[in-house]
Amino acid sequence: MLNQNPKTPARNRKLVIGFTGALILGLASVMPAHADIKIGFQVPLTGPSATDGKSAQIAATMAVEDINAAGGVLGQKVELVTYDDQAKSDQAIFTANKLIGEDSVKLVVNGSYSASGRAAAPVFQKAGVVMISAYGVHPDITRAGDYMFRLVHLGPPQGAATALYIGKNLGIKKVSTITMDNDYGQATMDGFLEASGKYGIEVLNKYSYSLKDRQFGSIVASVKRDNPDAVYATGYFFTAGPLVAQLRAAGITVPIIPRSSSRSPGRPPKGPTSWTASTATGRTRRCRSSSPNSRTAPAIRRRGLRP
Repeated sequence: MLNQNPKTPARNRKLVIGFTGALILGLASVMPAHADIKIGFQVPLTGPSATDGKSAQIAATMAVEDINAAGGVLGQKVELVTYDDQAKSDQAIFTANKLIGEDSVKLVVNGSYSASGRAAAPVFQKAGVVMISAYGVHPDITRAGDYMFRLVHLGPPQGAATALYIGKNLGIKKVSTITMDNDYGQATMDGFLEASGKYGIEVLNKYSYSLKDRQFGSIVASVKRDNPDAVYATGYFFTAGPLVAQLRAAGITVPIIPRSSSRSPGRPPKGPTSWTASTATGRTRRCRSSSPNSRTAPAIRRRGLRP
């Protein structure tokens, strides 16, 4: 059976649900009898996003193993056809065309970022191939057409939910914001900034950084001068880790409130506790409260990632 343990990292759960949902959509009915069912999978396995991509690949592989161990679908095994899109739009388009033209897939799970999913979506839509975006938050992904689906809330509502929690639940009124300058970061930050005034939040200053950045000295110095009551940051765990560490090293002790994507699939870092905002409901939880799922952690170790 598929692992439905609620402690499984959220992104891994989305990918498992994605593969199950793909089969429920009726993919098997369009495949020849006795043939393996091919599911395309786009994921960043090289480049700055490789760690995130490998985590997604582990989740996808686990889902396929579970399905096949249970007898497959209508007696047919599921085959995962994986391509590395490097989290780049041009590679997403290139691999989308390969999945359509060479592999003849009828369904794809996009386990990559919003920019990649947004680039690939029109290609799959034109070919009549269903694409499920596991965690791309940009609205344009599903705007590409009726063959496009997603398993995660849109970026703007995620940002708005965080504004609600910061202003209404935590009662924090002065915030500095830090965002990654990609589709994901901008979409979630747009929602936060639009809703911040509604909940009485004053945004002292806005800062941005690139996916490749790991040194944040100028941003840290600026945030320290701002003297905010909290810091709201968007980014992925491999950028959030260095960012939080450098903010803390500079003596910034106020709550740091990141997006859920900032959570590592492994153990939380040592040091002052930060807050993690949930993706849609406005709830929060301490980063320290999470622990690797008993099944997921060994799978991550076997496949070369440290939980």
